[in-house]
Amino acid sequence: MGNYVLHEPWRVVSQNEVNTAREYAARLLHDLYDDRETVLSVLKEKGRIPEEAMPDTDSDDEKAPA
Repeated sequence: MGNYVLHEPWRVVSQNEVNTAREYAARLLHDLYDDRETVLSVLKEKGRIPEEAMPDTDSDDEKAPA
């Protein structure tokens, strides 16, 4: 959000603006999850995500059950 959002008088947001914002946010999320591992590593590097939340990339989902 730009600084103007905080300093201009507040107004009612139209349904069209809500829909546009929702579509924009959905596209951003889709792009982020196209390369989830890279996004998570950048977030970790910036201290924005705890290490425990990182996926275990060394695990093998095809291991035989014990």
